[in-house]
Amino acid sequence: MLSTRLFPWLAVLTVTALAACHGASPAPTDPSQPTTPSPSGSPAPPTVLVPVPHSNSPLDGAFTLTLQIGSSCSALPDAERTRVYDASIGQVANRTDLGHVVTLSGPRFLTGSICTLASGRYAGMGCNQFVASEDGEWVGLYLQNNNDEAHGAHIVEQTSSGGWLEITGHADGDFNSTTLIDATGTADVWFCPASSDYPYPCPQYRFCPSTDLHLTLKRK
Repeated sequence: MLSTRLFPWLAVLTVTALAACHGASPAPTDPSQPTTPSPSGSPAPPTVLVPVPHSNSPLDGAFTLTLQIGSSCSALPDAERTRVYDASIGQVANRTDLGHVVTLSGPRFLTGSICTLASGRYAGMGCNQFVASEDGEWVGLYLQNNNDEAHGAHIVEQTSSGGWLEITGHADGDFNSTTLIDATGTADVWFCPASSDYPYPCPQYRFCPSTDLHLTLKRK
C-alpha cells in the first residue's frame, strides 16, 4: 500500500528467510488509512498468478481454511472474527522464489491493479493470495506486507455485512501432510464497517493488532 494506507504491505517477508528463522513479519510502522495506489505512467499491471498444485508436494492440494482473529483485536466485531474459505495451495511455473502460494475463494475479494501492482517477487499476487513454506512437520503462512506498493499477497475481502476486512500477518505451526495444518501467530487488522463496493478511503476505519491469529487448513 501507499504510505497513507493502513497496511503498507500480513509483511510476508522473503519466504526463504522466514522459513529459515521461523520469524514473524514486521508490523506496519504507519497505522494510517490505506488508499489506492495511483502510479503515473506505469506499465500494465501484471497478470494474476495462477499456482498449480503439484502431486509430489506434501503441502499442495485443496483445503478448507478457517481463520480466527482472537479477542486481542478489540476493534473487530465478534461476528467478523472467524473467516472460512476454500483454499488451494500450489506453485507457479518458473517462480521458485515464491515457494507455495495459497489462493482463497468463497467471499468477494478486492481485485485489480491495487492488488497485483507490487514489484519484485510479489508482482501479480492477488488480494486473495499469500505465500507458504514447509519444512518437514513445520509450515509457515505469510500474509505479506508489501511496503506500501500494493494490497496483494494478503487478504482484502468484503464481509457479509458489506464492510471490508484487510489482514496481514504471519503464523506457523504443525503440519500433518495427510490431513491438517494448524498454525498460530500475529496479525494486523484493518476493518471498514461501512457497506460499499470499494474499501478505500474509509473515514470510519478501525485498526488493531492481533496477538492470537489462528489458521487451520483441513485437507479436502
